[in-house]
Amino acid sequence: MEGRSVPFKVSNLSSHFPWLPSKDSSLRRGCVCSKLPRRWVEEHSFAAVLFCLVTIFLGVGLYGASVGLWQGGRQAVYLSIKLPWVILLTLGTNALLNGILARLLGIQVGLRQTTLALLSAFAVFALIVGALSPVTIGIALDAPPPDSELEGKTHRHLILVHAGIIVFAGIISTGRLHSLLIGFSKTKSAAR
Repeated sequence: MEGRSVPFKVSNLSSHFPWLPSKDSSLRRGCVCSKLPRRWVEEHSFAAVLFCLVTIFLGVGLYGASVGLWQGGRQAVYLSIKLPWVILLTLGTNALLNGILARLLGIQVGLRQTTLALLSAFAVFALIVGALSPVTIGIALDAPPPDSELEGKTHRHLILVHAGIIVFAGIISTGRLHSLLIGFSKTKSAAR
């Protein structure tokens, strides 16, 4: 048996979970232009909404904990609860504004579709910040404590790291939202 490798077989999860992409889908192949979010928006899938909400609460909650960890455990718990709700409040506000602007700019989406498109973009944001949370947890644990004489310098560095992560995740998720809206709009300028 030495030197022989056993091939790893993946079962077709799409048959058990219809909201997952199929095994030959562009999302599994790593294509950025996948049709999955567009299908979610068009079909008004409850499973997709649930998936996005769970992703937002887990990803942004974990990131919130990593942001507050430098100040202590209580602050980490507080931010892990507060930050997902702030994101959902922002999502609701953006959904209302974008629903109104979509009609004015000629994009053929209703309020529900606008909300679902934004929800998928915020889920992408949550995936990115959640994936980078172990890095920020490591930075927070390795940083000098808040009551040290390096507090000001450490605080500035942590703010810079967190701002960079949020900007990076925001740019990527906005790009996904833009590519999704291009498919619904009459012109590319309306999707901007």
